[in-house]
Amino acid sequence: MKGNPYRSAYQAGISLLELMIAVAIVGILAGIALPAYSDYVLRGKRAEGKAFLSEYAAREERFYSDNNQYTETFDGVTSENGYYTLNVSPDGTVDQTFVLTATPTGFADNACGNLTLDNTGARGSSISDPPPEICWGR
Repeated sequence: MKGNPYRSAYQAGISLLELMIAVAIVGILAGIALPAYSDYVLRGKRAEGKAFLSEYAAREERFYSDNNQYTETFDGVTSENGYYTLNVSPDGTVDQTFVLTATPTGFADNACGNLTLDNTGARGSSISDPPPEICWGR
């Protein structure tokens, strides 16, 4: 006679202990995977913000080459997927400098906050705790 002598031939399935072990394993895996996935999604949204700022900085430079001044007409534009809203502010007199600010919309970026880019190419964020390399990459 093979197997467990206390089980009849008609008993099939899993025991409560086996079920609890499986639930514990799934819980541990979810506890590890969910934060990693959330961070991955946030980095993807932040990549859109960085590309958004770079695109509008290039547009500002094209406008400057034609008109010898920067413009604020891009103020209030939203990114392709709607994750960021652009704010353009002249940072000096006679519109000779600018600061572009991408503000997250619909989600909170607690690590970086608003992303900024100015006419000199200086990159930053509204939260000073992490260095810009953390938010912008290398």
